[in-house]
Amino acid sequence: MRPGGGQRPETVIGQEIDQQNSSGDYSEVSSLDQLTYTNKECKVRLAADTVMTGSVTVDSGNSLTIDLNGHTLTAPENSKAFWIRNGALTIEDSIGTGVIQGSGTVNGYGGAIWMSSGDSNNALTLTGGTIRGFNAGYGAGVYMGNGTFHMTGGAIQSCSATDGGGVYVDGGSFKMTNGTISDCKATNAGGGVYVSSGTFEMSGGSIETCTAHEGTIQEGAGVKVLVSNGKEASFHMSGSAEIKSCNANGVSIAAIGSGTPEFTMTGGTIKDNSGFGVWVDNGSAVISGGSVKGSERYDVYIGSRAALKVNDTQVGGTVLNLGKITGQGSAEFTGTVENSGYAAAGITGCKIHRIEHRFPYKGTIENSTWDEYVYLLGHSWPTAKIPSAAGESISLKVPSYITATMENTLVIPEGVTVTVDLAGKPVSADAETSDIKIINHGTLTLIDRSTGGALSIPIENDGVLNANGGTVTGEVTNRGTIQATGTPVTQFTGTLVNQEGASVTAGDFRGCTITNNGPVAGKEVVQLYISAPGKSMDKPAKELRGFAKTQLLQPGESREIIFKVKDTDLASFDESASHWVVESGKHEAQIGSSAADIRLRDSFNVKGRVTEKVHAVLLPGERIDLLKR
Repeated sequence: MRPGGGQRPETVIGQEIDQQNSSGDYSEVSSLDQLTYTNKECKVRLAADTVMTGSVTVDSGNSLTIDLNGHTLTAPENSKAFWIRNGALTIEDSIGTGVIQGSGTVNGYGGAIWMSSGDSNNALTLTGGTIRGFNAGYGAGVYMGNGTFHMTGGAIQSCSATDGGGVYVDGGSFKMTNGTISDCKATNAGGGVYVSSGTFEMSGGSIETCTAHEGTIQEGAGVKVLVSNGKEASFHMSGSAEIKSCNANGVSIAAIGSGTPEFTMTGGTIKDNSGFGVWVDNGSAVISGGSVKGSERYDVYIGSRAALKVNDTQVGGTVLNLGKITGQGSAEFTGTVENSGYAAAGITGCKIHRIEHRFPYKGTIENSTWDEYVYLLGHSWPTAKIPSAAGESISLKVPSYITATMENTLVIPEGVTVTVDLAGKPVSADAETSDIKIINHGTLTLIDRSTGGALSIPIENDGVLNANGGTVTGEVTNRGTIQATGTPVTQFTGTLVNQEGASVTAGDFRGCTITNNGPVAGKEVVQLYISAPGKSMDKPAKELRGFAKTQLLQPGESREIIFKVKDTDLASFDESASHWVVESGKHEAQIGSSAADIRLRDSFNVKGRVTEKVHAVLLPGERIDLLKR
């Protein structure tokens, strides 16, 4: 395949042999216009920076070796540097700073090097030097139509194409054992490497900081395998190979029509990519080693037409499964596997640390074990999954991909524990459905493993409400116990109706609401007591620090009371230092109708400090023993 008009003429190697190289040694040249072959072999070493006057073609079974020798070889403007048609080209760099530099934009396939599709004997070897700055339609660094490309060193850098910014494999075999493909760009897919047919084996080196299309579909920025209809293509990763820090998916595997893609990983690392780590839309994937981690989205994605086999190895990170996952031997997922809610998704024969099952929970999990099982919410509470027997429990989580507006009421039976992870998301009642609430007769535990989660559905608590995180903005009617089993604690910003006999021992309450639950109108005096740590100073068990009297409240009427406490209200006089001091540690706020009738408790930590210094001008010269009761 030749480029269109407007390109410079080619220097064809192999049509004429002018003279024989002595003893097979390198000849120093300052131009590639006149090259000499002996027994179909030519070895040259650049003596200076060189600007090519035309593309160089290697054909007819000839072999050309070029040592860049630390110099820059600049391609003809808007043209390829090399064509390979049934020939062999080796690029070396004995100094380490050599460059093959692009100039302008090459139309069609192949920027720096083009390998013909009709010649399986094509051979390219890159051991040193940097291919840099080429722009082309497909395969700006190297386009492979057929043959073999061995990259054992060197670099392909800052090349741009529609597909395959660094390398485009359309046939043959690309083996990368060392070297770097970096900062290459594809406006569509395959910023580093694009494979449509043939094989790519990567056992060393790195593909890094490459970019591809960013949109609703995250393309493969490191490697994209998109197999053409009726063809086969594979990518195998092993050894010390790395794909990292790309702007979209590290690896994407897909097919057109009846194309057959395959991905295998026995070693190497795919990490810190901005999309998915490995995205398999269809075809097969096998993981027997290596690691995928630090992805912005899921580390591994298995589509509904794809299958993943895990052989005797551990897979960490996060996995989203819409297809089939099969474990062999000691297959184990040490992170979280999110299983689709539809029947196409299935997991068999795996040990899994944490399963998150999507609504409507029709995906299957067989012959597997797990440490944690969590149901991801849809737009309704999964009433069919809520246990009924005392001592049983279930964990629910708000997923990241929906706005949780619930269409039904959650009822928790006595003796049953339900844990709800707000996961940094809002949860509210559907506006078109009336009287949605949470009725807790058992144990409801609220957590927020992210930040910013808020529950605005009314809660009727007859059992135990563990306030372990998130924010409750809806009304809470408490006839049971509100407590916390750790930190952080839930912030209550709505109305709390604490009925007679109820207990509140923890929670972050911004003010309190007094409700008249009696049959006649009345008033209440609300008292605030503070209990200090009492570790460094003798303090009472609690001290009255505020009180407020409500207006006349009719039956069922409520009023919010807000107490403002200053640091001086927490201070005590330290005789040894003659200062007013706030004691460091955990303080407790208690609200009730008297010191003996406390209805609401909340704790807070205070950093110790001096609030006022006293000048000891009247301090007697002799010590006076204080009388103590």
